[in-house]
Amino acid sequence: MMQAEALTIGFNGEDHTDSVTEDLILTDTGKWNTSVSWQSNKDACIYDSDYTTPGHVVRPTYSEGDHAVILTAAIDCPGAGYTQEKTFTVTVQAEG
Repeated sequence: MMQAEALTIGFNGEDHTDSVTEDLILTDTGKWNTSVSWQSNKDACIYDSDYTTPGHVVRPTYSEGDHAVILTAAIDCPGAGYTQEKTFTVTVQAEG
């Protein structure tokens, strides 16, 4: 469980969990050489690892309003033979 506990999301500028306006910093390597892949429940707002820029943020329009986005990190622990998951919820702020 220590790998999941140690994993965090990086923010740019003055962004934080409740106010995301810029790309997120999503690592692909965790503690103890684990590999991390990411999935987003709203790819229109935050690209997942299947796109060329993981963590790329596309802000919704003013009329769409802010979007809560759930990011799930799958942490592959090859030496231990299992995968852990950790979820993060961030709010992508609408334009304007």
